[in-house]
Parts: sequence; structure tokens; C-alpha cells
Amino acid sequence: MAWLTRALAEFGTGLKARDIVLAGSVHRAVPLRPGMLLEAGCDALPPVTAHAI
Repeated sequence: MAWLTRALAEFGTGLKARDIVLAGSVHRAVPLRPGMLLEAGCDALPPVTAHAI
């Protein structure tokens, strides 16, 4: 958190109370290309769809 705070300060911004910081991902990164359609979902949340432009 200290590193992130310093790094954000270099861009003139920072963390605010109640900001959420995710330390990682639940899956690998997916390279996006224009036209790709991504769909994701889980049992606890409704599905989400994203179209890369």
C-alpha cells in the first residue's frame, strides 16, 4: 500500500477513504483485440458482457 500511495502521488492523485485495492486477479490476463466479445459470470453475480472497440 505504501508503494501504491507513493506511485499515485507522482501522478497527482492518491487513495481515498473506502477505496478498494485489488492485489491480484482470479484469472490470467486476457489480451484484448478490437471486435472481441467477452462474457463472464459467477453464481453470486449476474453475467457481464464487454465488447472491445
